[in-house]
Order: sequence, then C-alpha cells, then structure tokens
Amino acid sequence: MTGQAESKRPVALVTGGSRGIGRATSLELAQRGYFVVVNYVSHAESAESTLAEIMRRGGQGAIAQADVSDYDATQSCVQRIQKEHGPIKVLVNNAGITRDGMFMMMTEKSWTRVMQVNLDAVFNCCKAVSRTMVAKRQGVIINIGSGSGISPRAGQVNYSTSKSAVIGFTRSLARELAPHHVRALVVAPGFTRTEMADAVSPSAIAESLRLIPMGRWGQPEEIAKVIGFMASDDAGFITGTTVVVDGGRAGAEQDYGLLTPS
Repeated sequence: MTGQAESKRPVALVTGGSRGIGRATSLELAQRGYFVVVNYVSHAESAESTLAEIMRRGGQGAIAQADVSDYDATQSCVQRIQKEHGPIKVLVNNAGITRDGMFMMMTEKSWTRVMQVNLDAVFNCCKAVSRTMVAKRQGVIINIGSGSGISPRAGQVNYSTSKSAVIGFTRSLARELAPHHVRALVVAPGFTRTEMADAVSPSAIAESLRLIPMGRWGQPEEIAKVIGFMASDDAGFITGTTVVVDGGRAGAEQDYGLLTPS
C-alpha cells in the first residue's frame, strides 16, 4: 500500500479503482475532499497512474492491492487501510467483470468467476467495513450495479444475475444499516465508454444506440459524478434505492416492453 495519509480527510475505498468508472470515481471523490484508496488486483501501473493524477490535482490517496473476491484478503486489506489512514467513510464496490456467452455454451468457470467478482466481493467488502461504520454511526456504501441487472440482455445470464443480486443485497443491507446512520445504495450504469467498449463490435454499438433514448453511451465521468453526489451529505436521505444512469434505456424498455436482445 502506497500513498500519503491525510488524517483530516475522510477515507474512501474504491474497488477496481484504477480504470474506467473506478478511475473516474477515484478522481471525483478526491476532488470532493476524500482521501481515496485505489484498490486494484493486477493493473498496478493503472493504479499508480490514477494515484498520480489524484495528487497532481491536489488530492490525497493511496493504492491497495487485493483480490476483493477473496474474503480473507479483503479483510486484511481493509484492516490495513483503516490502521494506516483511518476509518473508511465511503465504500464504492466497483470491481466487476464480464464473461459473456449464450447460456447453453456457458461454462461453470465463467458462471462462478463472475459471481465471485461481482457479488461475493460486494459481500466481502461490506462485511469488512460495516462494523466500523456502525460503530462510528456514519458511512455510505455504494454498490455498482448495471442496466443489465434491470433490463437483462441475452448472453449475460451470469452477469445479469450477479447485478440483479447486488440490488437485492443492497436493499436488504440498507434496511439493517439505516438505524445506525449508514446508507447503502446502488448506482447502475448503462452502456459506458470504458476500456471494455473497445471489445464491442461496431454493429453491436449501433444496435445499443438504437435502444438508448438519448442516443449515446455515457462517459465514466458522468457516472462518477452521480456516485460523488450519492456519497455526499446532500444525498443524506437516500438509501436502499437503485439510481439508474443509462440515458433512459431501462425505463424505455420497461415502459414499452422492448426487451430486445442487444
């Protein structure tokens, strides 16, 4: 774990915080005055780059390597963070993967790994921070869902299931934590211009745009700004809900029954 501690700044942990939405969120929270711990599992250079950008902008932070799908590794990582930098006030569970494929061809490994990273990691991280948050009677947990957890797409049985489960997990957790002044909610992005978009074919992109009323994909910074607001005291009366940031896609499909595979 590297970085310079700043005890006066509240601590935020962003899992998978080195790239894409995670990177944008790390930068947004740092701009809002948080000491941001950028978690990564294998992309050390990206994590170091993100931390360098945080500091270049006048922020403070650190990087922390840990596979948050591993329960013991997560507990150890969070313990180190809180010992070195102070109690975690904001947790953003952003780490996630896809292993898309039609169900009849989906392997058990593809199913299990998506569940480990997208769902088990949420449990692991929430378990690691919730006791301290309850003791301090403050804290915000923001779990990153997906439009695919609301409007599922063909070829994503594993991914859609994991993200739907995150919504149910968060709603139940929010009810337990609310009496202790700890909030939990989901931010669910739609199609977003991250590194994963580079693997999408032009035809698939064109089809996705047809399904989005606003006619474009979102930018990571747009998702990050919503996360930043939800982490702030201005959103202090919001918990147990899912905030969808998808250019209107999920709402249009639910309203008009346009559950067309994309």
